[in-house]
Amino acid sequence: MDAAPSIFSPLWRAVHGEGRVELPALPELLPVLWEMGIFPNVEIVDAGRPRSTPNLDVALAMARHLLFVRPGSKEDNRPEEAAREMAVETPEGVTLRGHRARPQGVVWWRPDGKAQSG
Repeated sequence: MDAAPSIFSPLWRAVHGEGRVELPALPELLPVLWEMGIFPNVEIVDAGRPRSTPNLDVALAMARHLLFVRPGSKEDNRPEEAAREMAVETPEGVTLRGHRARPQGVVWWRPDGKAQSG
């Protein structure tokens, strides 16, 4: 299970020329909580359809924002170049080629650190 921003890792490499440092996600969180004496409830939920945007312009605007590319910068044309290879139009909109919906983990616990039963 990856952190949600990991969907942009292939674009990050294409735009910045280096791998993206992946953020920790549920598999890394649970051992930290256990070490702190917190034994949480975990529910895995269906994420539904893969994320998409209504059109390529919206996808590029979102990609520029999430990839920290300023409009008018020397990197500004790179998201569009990468999108030609990585983006695909579907009936739902534009998404990244090969992207699939990923299950999401919901974690919660009581203030005393114990899991809630029932």
